Parts: sequence; structure tokens; C-alpha cells
Amino acid sequence: MMSKSIFFLGLFLFGISLVAQESEVINHIFEGNEQASAEIFDEAEMAYRKALSKAPEKPEALYNLGNTHFQEQDFEEAKQRFFQTQKFTENKSSKHHAFHNLGNVFMKQKDYAKAVETYKNALRNNSEDEETRYNYALAKELLEKEQQNQDQNDQQDQNDQDEQND
Repeated sequence: MMSKSIFFLGLFLFGISLVAQESEVINHIFEGNEQASAEIFDEAEMAYRKALSKAPEKPEALYNLGNTHFQEQDFEEAKQRFFQTQKFTENKSSKHHAFHNLGNVFMKQKDYAKAVETYKNALRNNSEDEETRYNYALAKELLEKEQQNQDQNDQQDQNDQDEQND
């Protein structure tokens, strides 16, 4: 009888510690959001990282950290955080936002092919988002222009090489 009581007491204490840890994670995310709103991005980053040290797969902390990196124009870090967000989140809305912002990173990096694919993934999770639809169309247009310019450059290079051979 005593061992059952100890077991349940241990289980109860374990449950309390999980709730306390989750509360601490939420507080760090809240603190990060406050700092990000005030555009104190280094403090916001530290708060999100504290949350992630307690809950490494917490989509909210990953997403917000990605936004902080994006605001600081650290696109490589932002890209990693948005990728992790879409990987660890379970709802379509969060996946949509992560893919949308990942597409924005690719646009900033002028990687239009990846932006097109990423916006497609965002639209698969929320086909109603007009901003994503617009960004997708813009990325597609810029990719086509980039390919046309590359084709023209290739043709010009070929013409130059033909002239040299004559």
C-alpha cells in the first residue's frame, strides 16, 4: 500500500513539474514577444532561446525566433527556424505561416525557384490566403524573368564564342 502511495505522489510531482516547465516556456515566449514588439531583437532572441532550451520543439518559439532573425536580416537562421516550425507543428495554420515566411526568406535571397515551391506548400495548407497567392505569383514571374535572362545570356555567350572561332 505504501509503494502505491509513493508512486502516485511521484507521478503527481512529475505532473506538477511538467506544468511548471510549460509555464516557464510560455513566459519566455511572452517575454520574447514583448521584446520583439519593442524591436529589441537581441533580447527577444535570448528569450526565445531560453524557451527552446526547455522545449526544443516548441513551434511558437521556433516561429517567433525565425521572425526575429528575419527582422535582423539573418536569413540563414530564419530559414532554419521556419523549416523547424513546419516540421514540428501539427496544425495547418502554423504550417502555412511557416512555409509563407520561409518563402519570404527565399525571396530575400533571390532564390525564386525555392520560393515558388515553398509558397506552393503554404497554399496547400491554406489555399485562401491572398498574400501567399500574390507572393507565389510574384516569385513565379521573377523566376520566369530570371530564366529568360539566363537564356539570353547563354545565347549571347554562344554568339561571342562563335565569333571568336571564326
